[in-house]
Amino acid sequence: MTKIDLFERSLTDMLQKGTLNNVELYGLCLEQGFCASKANELLRNLQEAHTIVVTDMVTRTPARKGSFYLTDPCKRVIIGLRKK
Repeated sequence: MTKIDLFERSLTDMLQKGTLNNVELYGLCLEQGFCASKANELLRNLQEAHTIVVTDMVTRTPARKGSFYLTDPCKRVIIGLRKK
């Protein structure tokens, strides 16, 4: 299993327990030794596979595709698993 696979598993395990905001997710990236660009790549793949949903915290509407704002604490989004 690669480091990316382990990070993806860790992320999905966290999301099964509940949603994460972008700041919490960035903290998880740093704990796992991932830079924001690699995490964005993984999140983009999960979003394209319809595994996760990203919601703007202010408007409570779906965020633009690819808008994860991991390094911007001023813009807040909630990331969660898509309900099946």
